[in-house]
Amino acid sequence: MMPAMGKIVVLILLLLTACVPTQKDTAQTNTILSMSSPQSQLALHGKTTEEVRAIMGDPAFVRKENPNESWVFKAPDCAVFVFFDKDGKSAFTESKGTCGQNAAKQSPQKKKSLL
Repeated sequence: MMPAMGKIVVLILLLLTACVPTQKDTAQTNTILSMSSPQSQLALHGKTTEEVRAIMGDPAFVRKENPNESWVFKAPDCAVFVFFDKDGKSAFTESKGTCGQNAAKQSPQKKKSLL
């Protein structure tokens, strides 16, 4: 058996590796930031859930209220909301946070000046 201290170290290392962004996470963050402007969001209008998933990746949160559905895509300091109508088509999109200023990619000092 592993001593208690060894178990703690292994647990800490596992937690730290879970926090490191993967290439997929970075790609999705870049996609979310690029789709956060109102002009870009028009490209999502009328798309099915499958088409939106192909563009944006997996949502961080899904809320279903029959017959409607809403998805949230999260990047640091930014979120893009996609609302689907009863036909399963994107009817409305909205972004919240400092998405347009690409704060997610900036240093913590620059972020403070934007917030």
